[in-house]
Parts: sequence; structure tokens; C-alpha cells
Amino acid sequence: MPVDNFEQIKSILDFSKPDMFYWVQLMRRASDDPKDETSGLYHGNMHSRSLKSYDIYTAKEFEKFKPEMISLCEKENCRAYIRLNRRNDGDVANEMYDHIRKCMKNGTYKRPSALLSSAKGKTNSELKATKSWIVDCDEADLPNLNFIRETIENCKSEFKNKIMYVINTKHGIHFITHPFNKKQYELAFKEKGIEGPKIHEDNPTLMYAP
Repeated sequence: MPVDNFEQIKSILDFSKPDMFYWVQLMRRASDDPKDETSGLYHGNMHSRSLKSYDIYTAKEFEKFKPEMISLCEKENCRAYIRLNRRNDGDVANEMYDHIRKCMKNGTYKRPSALLSSAKGKTNSELKATKSWIVDCDEADLPNLNFIRETIENCKSEFKNKIMYVINTKHGIHFITHPFNKKQYELAFKEKGIEGPKIHEDNPTLMYAP
């Protein structure tokens, strides 16, 4: 069954700053590739890769590109991911400039075509008050979900409620959280004798998977 989080994520997004955008990538994961070489969706032994990306500045653009994203996901057997931490035009431009300056100094200009995508990946323009993390719970973590939730909420933080949203993934969930004390989080799982789900400070979450 497809996982469709478009409407939930649309309700989360903040388009109040015209120079900030949400970065969406259509990603093909090696684990999703059919093993049947006769399948039209087979792409061989390949690692995850980005097929297309979108810079979403407005709710109107979000709705405009939604049908195309879904169509490409279905056709190419890929997933649509969004980074909930917005990017800023100026920050991305400065990151690109810094990279070019280093290339000029070192005399190395490897893959300049990937420069823009790399700059977007490295740039997180959210202020502390609006920055979000992802706690990535996969299938193996689901039996401990209550403990995971309690541990996050009990960690020290500037925010009273750490968990803001719960987003379904293909085989688990993403807790979208405010930043919290990582050491306290890791210690709680160590004392329980289990491995806790990974914390990602600026990773994408799932919008759509066929």
C-alpha cells in the first residue's frame, strides 16, 4: 500500500518567509528496486540516488507539483522526501560561494554540476525555535514505541513538548521533534539494554512512497 503523507505535511509547512523554501527530493532506494530483471522498474545493483528535486516556496507550488511527484514516484519506483528544516536563498548562495572559493584555492573543480544540490544539503536555515529533528523508528523499534516516546519527552530541552508530529514511513514512523539532550537519550537506552532509534538533525521525512 502506498504511504501518502502529503496532506499531513502540508498542514505543517510555513510559507511566511518568501526567501525560504522546502527542499523536496525524489529518491530511488536500492532496497526498493525489484529483483526481477524483466521488470520495467528494475534498475540494477545501484545505491540510493536522487532523480529530481523541487524548491517549494509557496503552498500553491506545493499543490502544483504534487501530481507530478506522485506520478514520477509511481513510474520510477522512487519516494518523495522533504526536509522540514527550510533553506534560505542567501545561505545556499553563500555555501556555493565558499565551495567555489575553496576550489579556486586548491585548483580542484570536481563535479561542479552537483554544487547546488550539495549546498542545499549542507544548509539548514531554521532558527533554534523552529528547527526540527527526526527520530527514525523502523520496524524493529515498534515494540518499544512507548518507551521511545517517553524517553524523548523526558529528555532535557528548551521545549516542554519535544514531539511535534508523528509521520508514517514505509516500515515504521518518524517522530518529528524539537531538539533535546542527546546524551540523556542515549543513556536511557543504554540502561535499558537496547539500541535506540537514530536521531537525525537535518534529514528528510517521507511524503510519498508507492
